[in-house]
Amino acid sequence: MVTRNTGDPGTLLASVEEVCLADPSVRALVGRIVGTHQRNLGELAASIDTLTHARRAATETSQIDLADEIAITLAGAHAMAGDTAFAEEIVTEIADRPDDMIGLKARAQLGAFASYVGDVPRQVAILEGLAEAFVEHEEFEWAARSFANYGWGLFQLGRARESLEPLEESRRIWLELGSPEMASQPLNHVAVAYAVLGRPSEALAAIRLANAGRELTPDDRHGLIELYEQAGLVDDALLQATADRAESTTSRDRGLAESYLARLSYTVGRYEQAAESAERAVVLLTDADAHDLAADAAVVAVAARQRLDRTRLGDLERLDAVPAETRTGRFARIVKGDILVSAGDLDGAQRHVDAMGSAEVGLVGRLEADRLQARILDERGDHASSVAKVRESLRSLGDLAATLTSTDLTVAARSLGATLAEFGIGVALRQRDVSALVGIIDDLRVIDAPPEVRPSPEVSELLATYRRSRRATATDLADVERELREAIRRSATGARTRASTLPFDATVAELGSRQLIMFFEHADDIYRVDANVDDAVIEPIGKTQELETLAAKIRMRLVSLLAGPTLGSDHLAGLMATVGRLGDLLLGSVSSDEVVLLPPPSVFGVPWATLPAFSETSIVVNSSWSGWVHANQQSQVDDLACLFVAGPDLRAAVAEVDELADSNLGDLGLAGSDATGEAVKRALPTRRRAHLAAHGLVRPDAPVLSQLVFADGPLTLYEMQGSMPAELILSACSVGRERTYRGGLAVGFPAVALASGSRSVVAPEVDVPDGATRRVMVRYHELRRGGLQSAAALQQARQDLSRTDPAAWLTALAFNAYGA
Repeated sequence: MVTRNTGDPGTLLASVEEVCLADPSVRALVGRIVGTHQRNLGELAASIDTLTHARRAATETSQIDLADEIAITLAGAHAMAGDTAFAEEIVTEIADRPDDMIGLKARAQLGAFASYVGDVPRQVAILEGLAEAFVEHEEFEWAARSFANYGWGLFQLGRARESLEPLEESRRIWLELGSPEMASQPLNHVAVAYAVLGRPSEALAAIRLANAGRELTPDDRHGLIELYEQAGLVDDALLQATADRAESTTSRDRGLAESYLARLSYTVGRYEQAAESAERAVVLLTDADAHDLAADAAVVAVAARQRLDRTRLGDLERLDAVPAETRTGRFARIVKGDILVSAGDLDGAQRHVDAMGSAEVGLVGRLEADRLQARILDERGDHASSVAKVRESLRSLGDLAATLTSTDLTVAARSLGATLAEFGIGVALRQRDVSALVGIIDDLRVIDAPPEVRPSPEVSELLATYRRSRRATATDLADVERELREAIRRSATGARTRASTLPFDATVAELGSRQLIMFFEHADDIYRVDANVDDAVIEPIGKTQELETLAAKIRMRLVSLLAGPTLGSDHLAGLMATVGRLGDLLLGSVSSDEVVLLPPPSVFGVPWATLPAFSETSIVVNSSWSGWVHANQQSQVDDLACLFVAGPDLRAAVAEVDELADSNLGDLGLAGSDATGEAVKRALPTRRRAHLAAHGLVRPDAPVLSQLVFADGPLTLYEMQGSMPAELILSACSVGRERTYRGGLAVGFPAVALASGSRSVVAPEVDVPDGATRRVMVRYHELRRGGLQSAAALQQARQDLSRTDPAAWLTALAFNAYGA
């Protein structure tokens, strides 16, 4: 009698029972097949019952090998059901068999069970050499799984470099077996290992290869965000979270996407966006009855508001409501301490720190408690004790670093150590305590002892700053001034300057009637240089720390005004007072209608039009003198036909493109599903001007991999190279924000676009509202079509809007013109 497999394990088993009741050997064999199928479908209770009976039947018929093989499968089902202890008990006695295939499989299961309970050293010890034995026996699926588990165990033990070979071997075997889905998991682990080893481009390539061509479910997309984050590719995680938000259809999925965006934005210091996304996540997740997830998002919202000095009544209660033993609860305790210090409740903050010290908070909690303690001491005026606390914590971390067995812990320790050191360095700089500054950096170097983890960007930047400062201190400032004056004098006659550390490699005569205002840093002081074809004036203007603080306040207050429903007079007065102070420090007399501005690295990212001295001046911003000369030598953009593109998730972008694109003038508009990266790449070479209203993210570690998001996903600047328009307008997010990277280099969309061939770039320094931005851009393009060049058109648009549209005028202040 032949029975047909209908695909239902229960039907198949019933059919077998009908014809094979008297043959337990057949029942054992078929029970193993059905039980395995049930386990793979997630029907664990049914699987355990079927496999238990099958194992008994195999034992009764003295089929020992079959009974042991069924026991291994049964143990896996128990482990999947959460009973790892019983699963381990089942396979332990089988693992003692001689080195036959069944014994090898039992040991592989023991290694997997050790990983389930977090016993990574035991996992690695059991699995070492096991995968190779499976290969010898041509059990390739077991070999692939064993290579993957062994490689991931090595990574968790901090042996990232060693983990690459077994993980890659696991992927290779799965591909040879025709299982690309299975091959993606070890490849994702390879990506994380590459990231830890300081190879971010390879990490990014591995993640993309692992997920290429897959139809991602919402859970897959969430997992991909976490993978990018785990690999340290925060910008890519942000892009994926943005795409996830656009593709989500349920309140729960949209809420999770907003929650990821909030956490990631907070990580990279975009506190305004973090607060907005977190608050949206709370609403969406509450509507979806996902109250635990909503509570987690609420903590991020409170943390972001604290960073923006916008703490609300009830925020402390929200933090206290989160269970302290959870990851979010631990973060909530840290945020609460910062709120108490910021509010001036130093006694309450001290009690909070004491409570953290007496609790089981782990390594991360201890480091954060030390930072809060140092902050309290600094606020009380005991700066020496504050620095001493920082150094004590760093030395303890240095002693501990060599004993950490988890790569994740090592990376977390480095990051928090850098944050702690940065705070201590700030205190030392304010007190002009050079010995403390040097001591903290020396302590920080100890944390870099583990060889397999690259120093974090924060650590590298601090060390680079220290080295630059030391070099500057060894230079006679008078020599620098003399060299600069000589360089300008030579340039005025058309002669090339000799090699020097100064940013003049072309003739100052190219300025014409323009005024050049540039800056250089010496130790912790900033000097301004006002130059024209005749002379240069050098003047000290202030401390780097003070200017950085003022620049940050300008951005924060402008963002607050742009985000608010109305223009509050108090906020506007606060902005004007701050820009007035920065203008007094940075700028002397502005004697020309056109200014070429080369800001100091410490204040990149200022919306320069907010400064009163520039209220009637056309400004072009550049990171270097040679950069301006290169842009200025390109031909002006007189062919005004423009490519207009509206990216996803921007409410007013489509209306902006519809209003601006005029086919009678040769314009091309792309919006909605037509606004794909591929369409943009094809259209860019056909126009000298491009206006891209799209979200973007900067990759400081690899600027050409910075991305703009279009309908089909991100498009990198690398992919746009060779077709970069002469004039580029970016009208969304804070895509114009230039960040100072290693060595004082300015990195951002404008810098990369100019280096790739653009003559001018117009972009905002802070997040701007959609509706007001549309009105700014309409007026800007009207003026460009009237004959004004980009910087002059942007300046005239500000003046026109200041008389008719206060919200649009304020938005226009956020835009800078770069290049020439």
